[in-house]
Amino acid sequence: MQWDEFLKQEAVIHELSPEQKAAFLVRLLDEKGKSEAGLASDISISAPAFKKRMTEVYDKFALSYPELAASKRRKLETLKR
Repeated sequence: MQWDEFLKQEAVIHELSPEQKAAFLVRLLDEKGKSEAGLASDISISAPAFKKRMTEVYDKFALSYPELAASKRRKLETLKR
């Protein structure tokens, strides 16, 4: 299975809204290490809106992955593992 297919499947399993899914996919597929503002711009939203969506995504994933809930920082790296 391709990485992007896996991510899309995880988005469905965790019942992400279309907006959350867009933020989730742009964040996890980012290979250049863009800032939140840069990623937000890629999907035509504000940086605070992007941050809010990603917080919601992490909260949903934390229900299945307790180590994500325990992580104060580096949630992206924890989620990728």
